[in-house]
Amino acid sequence: MSGIYLSAYCVDFRDYAWLEGAIRSFGQYGVGAELAAGYEREGFDALLEAQAGRFRDLPVTLHAPFIEWCTVPGSKEEKRAQAEFEKACRLYGDFHASSIVFHTHEGSFEEGKKEEKRRRSAEVLREFAGRMDRAGMRATVENVGYPALNNVLFNEEEFVGLFAVLPPQMGCLVDIGHALLNGWDMENLIRTLGTRIWGYHLNQNDGRKDLHFPIYDPRGICSPGRMDEILKTIARCSPEADLILEYAPGPKISREGLLADIRRVSRICGK
Repeated sequence: MSGIYLSAYCVDFRDYAWLEGAIRSFGQYGVGAELAAGYEREGFDALLEAQAGRFRDLPVTLHAPFIEWCTVPGSKEEKRAQAEFEKACRLYGDFHASSIVFHTHEGSFEEGKKEEKRRRSAEVLREFAGRMDRAGMRATVENVGYPALNNVLFNEEEFVGLFAVLPPQMGCLVDIGHALLNGWDMENLIRTLGTRIWGYHLNQNDGRKDLHFPIYDPRGICSPGRMDEILKTIARCSPEADLILEYAPGPKISREGLLADIRRVSRICGK
C-alpha cells in the first residue's frame, strides 16, 4: 500500500524524536518516515542505528547513502561503495523498510566522460537491482544533478531511457525539485514513465539551487496552483507511488505547516 512519508532531512538527520512525534501526530494520514542510510557526518551511523526501536511500528522507506556509485572497478572507492551498499541492505532489514532509493550518481564529471559515466551508472544499478530482488527488497532510482553544479549526467530523455535498460524489478523515483531545476516537462515525464514511477520526492526551489523548499512555499518557482496540477498528474498516472515530503531543515518546518501540506497532498492524490 502506498502512502505519504516525511524525510528525516527536515530535521537535518538529527532530531529523530521530533520527527517521530510529528509523524505520530499525523496519525489519520498514516504517514511514515524516509530515513537516510548514510551521510558524511561523525556519529551519523551510530545515531541512526539507535533509532530502530523508535520507528519499528511506523512505515519506513530508506534513502541509500549519499555516495558515488559510478566508481572504477577494483578501486578503493568501489570497495567503499560496496560496503555502504551492504550497510544499507542491513538497515533495510533493521528498520523493516518497504523500499530504498538510489541516486544515479553524486559528483560532477568531465563533459567528455558523460557517456562512460552513464554506462557505469546503469551497470552498477543493474547489479544492485538483481541482488536486492533476490533478497526480497524493493529499490528505486532517482533523478539528480542540476546546471549550477555541472553534474547533470542524465537529461530527461536519457533518464527515461535508463528504465528500458534497468530490470522491471527496479522502479523510478522522481524528485520534483531536481526536475524543475533542469526544466523537465513534468507532465510528459510522469505520463511517459507512468506506473514505473514508484515514488516522488516532493519539494521545490528557486530555479537555481537545490533548496528543498516545501511544495507550497512562496519562495519557490512553482505556484501552488501549478504544484496542484503536477499532483493531479501524479494521481492519474502513478496512483500507487509513495509521496515523500523531502524538505530542508529550517524555520519553515513546523507540525502545523507539514500537516497543511499533508492534508492537501492527501486530498489531491487520494492517499
